[in-house]
Amino acid sequence: MSVADLAALKPEQLAALKPEQISAIVAGVTASAATPEVPKAKGRAAVKAATSNDPKLDFTYKAIRYYRQLNGNRSKGIHTKISGFNQAFRSKFPNSDPIEFTKAMEAKGLLQGHPAKLGHMIYLPGEMPTQRGPRDCSADLAAIDAL
Repeated sequence: MSVADLAALKPEQLAALKPEQISAIVAGVTASAATPEVPKAKGRAAVKAATSNDPKLDFTYKAIRYYRQLNGNRSKGIHTKISGFNQAFRSKFPNSDPIEFTKAMEAKGLLQGHPAKLGHMIYLPGEMPTQRGPRDCSADLAAIDAL
């Protein structure tokens, strides 16, 4: 019997329970509280769970959030070179290369990014803007030809 089953019982049913049954239910609740079943994380929760074990990823996420606030939320991502992220990463983790690290995290899906002028833009997962494809100019050409 679970806690939910116990809560669903009527008062007369609760009174009919034997002390051994009640102590078994309490012991089961205590045991399940000691080792809770953790559901598989999805989306942002998975990213948050992954950061707790990796100080470099924690630093990267904090840097993205910090620079986002610093520039007034104009961009969801940061430019790794212009923002100073590469330099800060190297000073915090002297034996690590920020470029290799961000590429590895992008491959795992824990960061998103794209090349930018003078460097690279990095974003939290799911926050990178969609890139527009080539525009169909046939209508514009037809309008110009009509002139």
